[in-house]
Amino acid sequence: MNRKKFFSSFGIGLTGLMLFKALPFKFFKKKVSDKKIYVKINPLAIRRQKIGGKNA
Repeated sequence: MNRKKFFSSFGIGLTGLMLFKALPFKFFKKKVSDKKIYVKINPLAIRRQKIGGKNA
């Protein structure tokens, strides 16, 4: 009787653990991927000249 109870509780626990690991990430993954990221670049911080170029 104890062996049957062990395997049934082990199976239920393993199933619950797998569902706990799989289901929350499916719900949150959709919310994160829908957001658009806006990156603002400071034009004063960009240097377009090469450093150490030829002096012509």
